[in-house]
Amino acid sequence: MVIEFKQPVHAHISIHQVKGNLIDSKRTVIHIRHLSATSIEFESELKFPVSEDVIYRLSTTLYEDPLDFYGEILTSVKMDDRKVYFYQFNLLLNQSTMGNQSYQVSDKQKYLGDVEEGSMKKIN
Repeated sequence: MVIEFKQPVHAHISIHQVKGNLIDSKRTVIHIRHLSATSIEFESELKFPVSEDVIYRLSTTLYEDPLDFYGEILTSVKMDDRKVYFYQFNLLLNQSTMGNQSYQVSDKQKYLGDVEEGSMKKIN
């Protein structure tokens, strides 16, 4: 199941770990386009490194609930006609880095799967 947002969802991204070492980096604004059980697609005017050595933290709010996602950027595409990069962010659902977040994500996805109107539409 993939949720495609009609309007991009405002979020923040920061570097969480590099080669296993925790990093205290600044956050920057991104815009989420799609959300699935395994990945998030977002856009930004900034170029982020594509590396399995870097784990990012993506923070947003859906339905007034704050959510944090941890993952790796494995795909980056620059659009020629715009100054925007599109990214695929693969989620890491490891209990040691996310605590109970994996249960929260599962609950949100069940709820979002039932939504077929408003600012989202369900695509297969």
